[in-house]
Amino acid sequence: MEKLRKQCEATTQASNELVASLKKELAMQAPSVQDARKLKKQIQAQDAEAVQLRKNVADLSSALTAAQNEIKSLQAKLAAARSSSVAAESSRTPARDARAAASSKTNSANTSEVVQHAQMKEELYSDLTGLIVRGVKRGEDGDTYDCIQTGRNGTLHFKLFVDAEDAKTSTFEQTDFLYQPLLDANRDRDMMEL
Repeated sequence: MEKLRKQCEATTQASNELVASLKKELAMQAPSVQDARKLKKQIQAQDAEAVQLRKNVADLSSALTAAQNEIKSLQAKLAAARSSSVAAESSRTPARDARAAASSKTNSANTSEVVQHAQMKEELYSDLTGLIVRGVKRGEDGDTYDCIQTGRNGTLHFKLFVDAEDAKTSTFEQTDFLYQPLLDANRDRDMMEL
């Protein structure tokens, strides 16, 4: 029985020593656990910040693209306005024809009003659709329209040709149009890569 008691005491002492050593190890690891928790919180905060920064970059990129497209659109409208003002300047009557112009003053007043209304309609159409008709050349074989299409994806300069014979003999749905894009190496670089 004495032997059994000594054996129990030895086992109890060994258990107590094991518990004490485990408590000591646990006390030594407690700061590491706290450091790990702090690092985990920092990583989570940095991940959230990275997500927010990615969102900001995406928003800024889309705003930049929209601004660039608006710039291209405004440049195209400016070019169209300049070309129409140059055409208007060239069609003015010279000073030596002032007497002939004075006799047709009433006709020119009506004509200028009609031209102004046509210009207003063209500007409204351009604002609503993004299509700018820079000029029309009438020839014996047909009409050629110099156009610029602007939109959120960019600006496209092209020409449309309508055959005069085809337009006279067929309906609008059956009329063939010849489409010719006018690509510029600097302006349309992205489109040329496609």
